[in-house]
This record gives sequence, structure tokens and C-alpha cells, in this order.
Amino acid sequence: MINGSWATTKKRARHRVDDDRLSELPEHVLRRILSFVDSKTTVQTSLLSRRWRSVWKGVPALNLNRRSFNNFPSFSQFVSRILSNRYDSAGVEEITFQLQWDTWTEMFIDAELIYGTLFDYAASHGNLLRLRAVYCDPERV
Repeated sequence: MINGSWATTKKRARHRVDDDRLSELPEHVLRRILSFVDSKTTVQTSLLSRRWRSVWKGVPALNLNRRSFNNFPSFSQFVSRILSNRYDSAGVEEITFQLQWDTWTEMFIDAELIYGTLFDYAASHGNLLRLRAVYCDPERV
């Protein structure tokens, strides 16, 4: 009797390890959780499984961080793609945009993306846009 009980407990424990409880959550809950994660990571969750493939397209908050990319052109392309591939019906409550510049030239080049793409998107969707911009003077660093 003891051996049978132990085997059942072991089987249940193994089954619990294999469970993906996160994927069992309703999609609106997954989207809310992902709204607290960097948008690059959020999009990468689409590779987890078929269930996750399009969850990111309806996340209610975008967290765009330049530091997640090796160069500005790849960041700019990512921002354009994420905005154009979102569900039209999915509302965005907030867009957080973080940039850090090492030179004034970089800042002015990046301004086109900030004022063009993101402000237009936020305005057309009635969203709050939080902008966190940091400039580091190379001579003082």
C-alpha cells in the first residue's frame, strides 16, 4: 500500500513539473503580465508556442528601450514593425520610450522617430506617451 501511494505521488509531482500553468491563463491576463516587460522580450514570447504566437499584439503597454538593441537603425526598425503589426482593435494604455544618447548628433537623428512615429501613433490611438531621454556628455563621462 505504501509503495502504491508513493508511486502515485511521484507521478503527480512529475506531472506538475511538466505543466505550463502560465500558458493556461486567459489571454487578457497574459497580455497584462507582458505589459510590464520590455517590448523586445514581449515579442520574443511569440516563439514559445502556437498559443503565444500573437499574444504580444494586444499587450496594453509598450516598453521600448533603445538599450535592448545594438544600434539605432535596428531599434527604429523594431519600433516601426511592432506598431504596424499590433492588432488594430487592441488599445494601448501607455507607451514608455527610453533613449540614451552619447552625442548631440544621435539625439537629433533619433528625434525623427520620437516625434514622427511614436507621437503620431500615440495621438491617433489616444494614448499616454512617457518619454525618458538621457543624454550623456562623453567629455564628462
